[in-house]
Amino acid sequence: MARIWPGAIGSVLVAGVGVVAGVLSSRAATRLDSDAAQSRQLDDELFFHDQGGLRVREITDPVRVGVYAAAPIESDDPTQASAPPFIRRDQSPDLERAVRRGGFVVVVGESTAGKSRAAFEAMRACLPDHMFIRPRSRPGLRAAVAVAQREGCCVIWLDDLQGYLGNDGLTAQLLERLLGDGGRHVLVLATMRAQERARYFTDGMSGDAGSTEIAREYREVLDRATEIRIDRTWTSAELDRAQEFASDPRIAAALEYCDQYGLAEYLAAGPRLLATWRDGWAPGTQPRGAAIVAAAVDARRAGFYRCLTPEILRTLHEHYLDERGGARLRPESWEHAMVWATRAVYATSGLLVPDGPDGYVVFDYLPDVVDADPDAAPIPDTTWQELIRQAEPAEAG
Repeated sequence: MARIWPGAIGSVLVAGVGVVAGVLSSRAATRLDSDAAQSRQLDDELFFHDQGGLRVREITDPVRVGVYAAAPIESDDPTQASAPPFIRRDQSPDLERAVRRGGFVVVVGESTAGKSRAAFEAMRACLPDHMFIRPRSRPGLRAAVAVAQREGCCVIWLDDLQGYLGNDGLTAQLLERLLGDGGRHVLVLATMRAQERARYFTDGMSGDAGSTEIAREYREVLDRATEIRIDRTWTSAELDRAQEFASDPRIAAALEYCDQYGLAEYLAAGPRLLATWRDGWAPGTQPRGAAIVAAAVDARRAGFYRCLTPEILRTLHEHYLDERGGARLRPESWEHAMVWATRAVYATSGLLVPDGPDGYVVFDYLPDVVDADPDAAPIPDTTWQELIRQAEPAEAG
């Protein structure tokens, strides 16, 4: 070009071409950096998202998407080891029809009713080829919109919906963006505790303007949902279906207590309550509460099936606390210990469950685990002596 255009003109043109090329190169680099940043953002905000995506059929372990893990068993199949076979609920056909239609579906029920497992199995049965999208948090919903618009057919999994609601989360407007205009098949599949749903429909009744507006926004989202209710207690038809899987020791054990607990409640709450009890022994946390639970566990192991009054528990627990270290554990007060031990953590389930107006029984899963442990300590003599003193003649015999 310098040969074609004489002198200064040619030099200016050459310089200009260089500038343009540099600008284009800079813009391309900026675009690549932006794309890379967006990809990293998707990885950060969308659980299970990668460059190739993840199909529903590829998710085989329900525990990985939020289903409570049951007690593990030995199995060549790692999924079966952590999750018992799925037992169809009476509401499963309705749930599957709703899943096939797409849109916004919310499975509602008490904690540990089996909501997440029922939703997971319906999703896998009905939409195996859909892309699976699970936002890690409320901000991740924006990233979910981008992926949903690109993929077309997808399931957006919102386990524990209450964690996604709010101004910076799922609003009615954002829900419309997720679902699109009908040109693609999108399912927003959520679960929600019945207690949380009830709270959103009663908040604001006090007249406070702020809480009233928040409750209205939540209801605006929930009113757009197809709701499927899963009960904590199991019907006779569901229990009959469960009997077909009694070869799984976890289901067989749960069936023994189905008159007191929902089968899924027993399976799901047990391991978590066991972990809560064991963690409570740590110094400065809840060692007195853990000792109270230990006393109740051994009372059940000893065959004392009546409720335990606070007075009995107060007498029994001292031995367990002293055996583990006593004052060195920096135990909490008796009042705080009883609040912790009797708090309802999962629906009606807690470490100690109220039984009558003035007593408690231990959650049955805990003594079952201790009895099955070959290294479990024997019931202390002091516990036997106190239980015998408290026992009625028929129990003592």
